[in-house]
Amino acid sequence: MTKELVEHFRGENWTNSNLIAEKLDKNHNHVMAKIRKLLNDLSKFTDETSSMKKNDKKKFILENYTSANGQTYSRYKMNKPAFTLLIMQMSGKEALKIQDTFNDAFYEMEHFILRKQNVEFITAREQGKIARAECTDAISELVEYATGQGSEHAKYYYSTITTETYKALGYLAKGEKAGSEFRNHLDHFQLAELFIAESLASQAIRQAIEENLHYKEIYLLAKQKVCEFGRSQQALKFTPKASPLDTPT
Repeated sequence: MTKELVEHFRGENWTNSNLIAEKLDKNHNHVMAKIRKLLNDLSKFTDETSSMKKNDKKKFILENYTSANGQTYSRYKMNKPAFTLLIMQMSGKEALKIQDTFNDAFYEMEHFILRKQNVEFITAREQGKIARAECTDAISELVEYATGQGSEHAKYYYSTITTETYKALGYLAKGEKAGSEFRNHLDHFQLAELFIAESLASQAIRQAIEENLHYKEIYLLAKQKVCEFGRSQQALKFTPKASPLDTPT
């Protein structure tokens, strides 16, 4: 399949100079030289043009790879806008031919990822509904339990625990409120995170009730569980470099 010319990595689709050289039937050094010249030309833009690069979507990234003979070499990987710019610098029927081939590969990969994300979204959404129902039932038990211990505001645990969970996962800023359609705007990864967080909250609430703890302590335990999970998720998240055009120094 043509999508083998493209890989999906950290949320983006990439090809590389090796594959381009192979499809052009050119020496890899020839393609590398073309890329270096292009990057050099881009670096000569005026200050005004350079300031516009902040919104540029082209990405050329120099990386090392190990070939079949065990030797380490350099190559450029690039996203679709970068590939398009590179191929525009080339001439001849072969260049035109591989442009169509690689464009088809990017197109196939984009649709493959969309289909995959759709399946993952549906699965995460269904799991989220189950977790939400379990969490709501657990909070209902806490409300009844807290009321029995003399709480006059136990009914607010529904909104309070939900809001604290969203905040712990970084979905809400301080002082921000979640509307009734908030969950419908989360992606499949966020829904999966929420599934785990609400499951942790439910378990903490029910276990603490069984241990006959004070209702305020139960609330704090549930909040602690989701906050700990939220911190661990934030620490794992990858933060890409701000520069849209990664060039070697």
